[in-house]
Amino acid sequence: QSRLETELVEEFVGFPVQTVKTSGDPALKITEFAHDHEVDLIMMPTHGYGLFRSLLIGSVTAKVLHDAKCPVWTATHAEEQQLTNMPRTILCAVDGTPKSLAVLQWASAFSQQMAATLKLIHVAPRISDALALPSEAEIQEEVNQQARAKIESLKASAGVEADLQIALGSVAEAVAGAAEQQGINLVLIGRGSLQETLGRLRTHAYGIIHKSPCPVLSI
Repeated sequence: QSRLETELVEEFVGFPVQTVKTSGDPALKITEFAHDHEVDLIMMPTHGYGLFRSLLIGSVTAKVLHDAKCPVWTATHAEEQQLTNMPRTILCAVDGTPKSLAVLQWASAFSQQMAATLKLIHVAPRISDALALPSEAEIQEEVNQQARAKIESLKASAGVEADLQIALGSVAEAVAGAAEQQGINLVLIGRGSLQETLGRLRTHAYGIIHKSPCPVLSI
């Protein structure tokens, strides 16, 4: 408790801060506190320790991401990320599953609250490693157009106006690469993609969190 009361004192000047000490399973205690106190957002760094070391994300973070009912803000490279202001450009990864509609609506409302520009990315499957061949390129273009049409339809249903990028390849690398290239301040992914049996983002969610050059908000 003494350590808690002397931590981040300068960083939180001007903010009311409650410090809480407890014991037990860290992930369980964090989510219990969040649920009991109707917390709106959990923010935490990530570490590659424990059972999820091979996935390069801490086991505590992974459990919180799975169990928390509220959005979770993670920052794998927090010490390297210099986000001193509110995010101004947000990239939302959309997998095209039915829950994408709710994710799009949440992302739009959140971006408006932050006065931030919202961008969308969908990673389509690469159909071949020989896309230099005209026949393969034509098939890939058709797949891309189908993916774009599907996400554009979801955008229209959600009433969302945002630029959409269709990318190819590894989901985690494509999302992280787009965030890096476009100077994105915050990547947003749907919580359902971490828990559902279906949805391409589910398999790659932890990879997105690890590779992202900026914080990731999982809703």
